[in-house]
Amino acid sequence: MKLGFNLCLQELVTAWYIGFLVLIFSSFLVYLVENKGNKEFATYADALWWGTVSF
Repeated sequence: MKLGFNLCLQELVTAWYIGFLVLIFSSFLVYLVENKGNKEFATYADALWWGTVSF
C-alpha cells in the first residue's frame, strides 16, 4: 500500500497544486465579473469562499 502511494505522490501533489491554482484563478475572475452587479461578491474573500464551496 505504501509503495503505491509513494509511486503516485508526485502526481497527487501536482493534481492538488493545479486544483488550487484553478480555484484561485476562477475566484478572481468571478470577483472581477460579479463585484459590480452582485453585492454577494463585495470582496475577493467572498469570491474565494464561493469558489471553495462550489469546488
